Amino acid sequence: MKRILTAVVVMMFALNARAARPQQILINEIVVESNSRIPDEVVKSETTLVAGKWYSEDQIRNGVARVRRMPLIYDATYSIEG
Repeated sequence: MKRILTAVVVMMFALNARAARPQQILINEIVVESNSRIPDEVVKSETTLVAGKWYSEDQIRNGVARVRRMPLIYDATYSIEG
């Protein structure tokens, strides 16, 4: 059986409002860039992050780590823009 290796980039568009909530980031949108056969919504749900909520950087890193552990995923990274 051939294993498909897929790299996933999860981009989070955030409003960095540290003054309102110290050490927290408001995620406005989660975008998955991939050439995978895995639907973007499946990858997003695996992060357990939801757009419109506040998260610490540790929570974001842990969400992306969960994506890395998915079958058929070779690597996952994230970037925060905004």
